Amino acid sequence: MNKIQYIFIAAFFISGLILTPNLMAQNCEQSKIFPNEENLFGPFQGWGTSLAWWTNSYGNLTEEQRQTIIRAFYDVDDGLGLTIVRYNIGGGDHPDHHHFYSQEAEAPGYLDEKGVWNFDADRVQVQFLKEAIAQGAQTVEVFSNSPPWFMTVSGCTAGAENPSDDNLREDKIDAFADYLTEVVRYLESENIQVDTLSPFNEPNTEFWKKGGGQEGCHYSAEMEIKVLQSVEKKLVEKNLTTQIAAFDDNTFEKAKDNIGRVAEISPETLKLIDQVNVHAYYTQNADDIATFLNDLGKIPVMSELDVAHNIGENPPNQMGSALAFAEKIHDSFRILQPISWSIFTVLPRESSAGPAKDSGYYFLARYIREENRLEFFKKYYAFAQYTKFIRPGYIFIRTDSPRLLAAKEPESGKIVLVLYNEENRDVSYQIHLGQNQKKNQNVQVYRTSPTENLARLDDMQTAESLVSLTAAPYSVTTFIIE
Repeated sequence: MNKIQYIFIAAFFISGLILTPNLMAQNCEQSKIFPNEENLFGPFQGWGTSLAWWTNSYGNLTEEQRQTIIRAFYDVDDGLGLTIVRYNIGGGDHPDHHHFYSQEAEAPGYLDEKGVWNFDADRVQVQFLKEAIAQGAQTVEVFSNSPPWFMTVSGCTAGAENPSDDNLREDKIDAFADYLTEVVRYLESENIQVDTLSPFNEPNTEFWKKGGGQEGCHYSAEMEIKVLQSVEKKLVEKNLTTQIAAFDDNTFEKAKDNIGRVAEISPETLKLIDQVNVHAYYTQNADDIATFLNDLGKIPVMSELDVAHNIGENPPNQMGSALAFAEKIHDSFRILQPISWSIFTVLPRESSAGPAKDSGYYFLARYIREENRLEFFKKYYAFAQYTKFIRPGYIFIRTDSPRLLAAKEPESGKIVLVLYNEENRDVSYQIHLGQNQKKNQNVQVYRTSPTENLARLDDMQTAESLVSLTAAPYSVTTFIIE
């Protein structure tokens, strides 16, 4: 008989009854975790964020102030323990344009229309990049939102006159590839190893229009192919080992369609892509994206997400936004199976940083300059429920519950479970650990709720290979089965 080892979870609502097998069968919503059914793409590489655009707000901070900020996100003991940092290569808009959301969104370019390079143009973001590496970032990705304004059709880095049109000039494709790879070479001269370069950001949307609020550029599949070929050529010419990531589409469905279109037009170009970056803003209509990418031999990365909504009845400054964030994390790993996961950005631009109670959707915290401290939102602690316990090298394992995320440490066999509960009542789970699990295992418990911030609760013990867990109302709870 072919035996499949699994962890069995029976979820039921607390009713004051003593649970027996018969009662469980009658009253339980049952779910399973399968330790032997692992992520298609191998071990997890870590959690991350980008430096755009908040770092531009803090150009005059002292080293101590910068470290206060970076430590909260990259230090594994005192912060979230992020290990991935994404650096935005700005295009640099026309100097007479003043239409971006804020001054911070005006990403500086390294090259002007006369061909003069200024490698000090983005010193603030580079300094934060170095601080992140010093505090624990192990993977560096650089990405572009738009070519420099003088390489665009519209003369504007926010997009084309018609947002459905390509905005990179045909005669500037090689110049753009040279620009990107020259910035990579500069960063490496600063002892910053650049692991991946993504030339695009949400290229198949109609967001990017001349006069818009941020840098952005539409690319057709045909234009993407030309850019990728030119970038690969420049990387080889400059002896750079940086790999190519693409396409940073904003939905799973568009990501699948985009890479499928490129594969159809130019299979040789598809081979140049080392990882497929996807944003998780919309995860619908692409349930097979993981197997689709696996069949193409491509590794998925969830490179950008934040949420602008809440779930449950809590207002966003409590747990509503944190729970919506947790839901997106679970959806990402259930559908895409990425090897890494990055939030879009962690801090608001200083010019728009209101009180935390008014900033409860986007971002994880706000920096209070005069006190050199961070005010953390509930989302910060909810994110920590994942980042501090599911570490690089862990392997995600399949579950059939959307509220349950599971990962294991291969060497020790430790299992980490993360549950979120958006309901206004306790939900309890009884977990059968399987025949090959040790009895009387210790279970550490951490919880974020309306009244708790990554609170350490009393340890639990498994009994006869069983453990009973409870997800409190409006909470994210982590269980570490050692």
